[in-house]
Amino acid sequence: MGGKAFSNDLPSGSFPRLPSSDIAAKVGQVLGAVKSVEMDGNRTSNYALELNQEDCMLLASDGLQVPASIQRIYLQVDVRVCLDAEEWELVRVMHGYGDLGIIIGSIARNHNLLLGTKGLKACRHSAILEFMGLSMDRWKKGFTTVEETFIFASTSRFFDPRRIRKPQQYSFAKSVEERAMYHEFTRWAQSQSPAPHCLEAKHDAVEEALVYFGKKDEWDAAAFARDKRMWLKNNFNGKLVAEWTGLRWRGVKTVMDKVRASAGGEDGLYGRPLQDVRDLVLESKGALDL
Repeated sequence: MGGKAFSNDLPSGSFPRLPSSDIAAKVGQVLGAVKSVEMDGNRTSNYALELNQEDCMLLASDGLQVPASIQRIYLQVDVRVCLDAEEWELVRVMHGYGDLGIIIGSIARNHNLLLGTKGLKACRHSAILEFMGLSMDRWKKGFTTVEETFIFASTSRFFDPRRIRKPQQYSFAKSVEERAMYHEFTRWAQSQSPAPHCLEAKHDAVEEALVYFGKKDEWDAAAFARDKRMWLKNNFNGKLVAEWTGLRWRGVKTVMDKVRASAGGEDGLYGRPLQDVRDLVLESKGALDL
């Protein structure tokens, strides 16, 4: 495991990416970290552990190459605090087996779906894999080769090698630029033939996810509220009322309050033709004798 959390404090190149077998033996030394970036709440904290000479020699014998200018080698340990056991299980699934979670996430992303706490989420950690068409039982058996993880990811009903390409979103592209396993997967995927079950429309995947996870009503309500705010911003705002009435800000506010009362609130205005809104504004101005 490498890391960039301490790039401002410690030399670039002093955090080489280490195999997981070497990381496990060092996790217990977190309290001896020489640097730390500790976060409150449900977030990830980072700890820098300096490796001793014996560790460095052992890693060198395993083929790890470090620039000659680097005098000290550090191990970055990331500690994630989860809200509950369910979140821990989800993290365990998404971060297990190298970049497999990133690979599954990229397959979902190609259908406008996001995995994690800010996107596609569920009460059961297995529900996401189930929705993706991936076998939780197969995941539990483990994988002995990198290609086995690729084959597992490709069994998703959302896998479409035609969509596996260089990331277009900067933040995602930045997060995977040093992920060798992920880039190896993209090359592997492009050599595969599209499966007959591939979904063609991104909209279909989003709609299906909303129904599957019981979020359709919540999504529709949020979309309606967002559309209404945009409509009001464009069709019933202080600038327009000022132009129609010739009033200053205090008079504009009084008229707008009168219009809302007459229409039964902003919901009563939403969707009306702009000319109707203008007529109601002028009627309200006249009724107020302004």
